[in-house]
Amino acid sequence: IMPGVLIVEALAQAAGVLAVEAFGLAGSGKLVYFMAIEGAKFRQPVEPGVLMRLEVEFVQKRGTHGFVYNTASNAPPTSNADFALENTRQDHYDSFQINVRRSFQKGHVLMASYTRSKSHSNQVLDFNVDNPIFSAQAAGPYPWDAPNRFLSWGLLPLLKGFDLGYSMEARNGFPFSVVNDQQQLVEPPGSRRFPNYFTLNVHLEKRFSLFGFNWAIRGGFDNITDHENPGVVDNDINSPKFLTFGGFLRRAFTGRIRFLGRK
Repeated sequence: IMPGVLIVEALAQAAGVLAVEAFGLAGSGKLVYFMAIEGAKFRQPVEPGVLMRLEVEFVQKRGTHGFVYNTASNAPPTSNADFALENTRQDHYDSFQINVRRSFQKGHVLMASYTRSKSHSNQVLDFNVDNPIFSAQAAGPYPWDAPNRFLSWGLLPLLKGFDLGYSMEARNGFPFSVVNDQQQLVEPPGSRRFPNYFTLNVHLEKRFSLFGFNWAIRGGFDNITDHENPGVVDNDINSPKFLTFGGFLRRAFTGRIRFLGRK
């Protein structure tokens, strides 16, 4: 049996090697240390024959000369201003991701992933008719920027042939900008964020055979904790309902049938 302390150490070693390679620290005399971890729990032992995968990934992307609409002399536009399409946008995306996956017999599996990322542009504003913003171009995070994101999903055995399937996502809320009643930007782009997002989806699944094929029927609840995950916000600083969130995705029952192939 592989002790839990060695599992944590193996993941830390993999992350340390990646950090050295990703940041060019080899031969620099600098070291990467794993300081501490608290509250780590292992639900099942890692026994001989069990497959456990530890993955660490670093992604760095750069975009240059992207097309973007600019105003004359980069001045704040008016309702009848002229916009010039220019290739002056520069995009930056960096992410560090750790994946842990464990496979069991009969297709049962557990997976967990943590991603630390940043998506940023020197000219992030998207001027359009549907959502006009009167401002000079400015730097800021992209609307889908989420610095911290944790994902997990799995399929685990229960009693009498039933399986428990779940998926979970926890992340920072997406950024949004603040405007006034004239749709003029009054704060830096993406300076505010939606509340932290959390959803836990839990389903029961039963596999069976019919007409020479394997099937699975599943039923359960999305967002079983009924966590308030808003999709819209009143971002008008002059509105009496400023920073009022809405469009909540609440608890919902779902069902489906899966086709698993021939027997």
